[in-house]
Amino acid sequence: MFKMFKWVPDGVYDYQEFLVRYEIKDGAYVWAACKDWVDKGGPISVPQEYKKPWGSFPDFPPKPPKNVD
Repeated sequence: MFKMFKWVPDGVYDYQEFLVRYEIKDGAYVWAACKDWVDKGGPISVPQEYKKPWGSFPDFPPKPPKNVD
């Protein structure tokens, strides 16, 4: 599995900058839904507990800076 978000703890996030809700597990996203979908009730494939209004989940954690030695 490609771990695109290695620094992000498992959970659901509302990525305010890009208007996308992600579920992250083991550094990879399980599913993503754009804010417009969330505002309209979410795609059918999204679990019901994740169809809360936009902003109900924490913002996506920023990527930590690379260590430059």
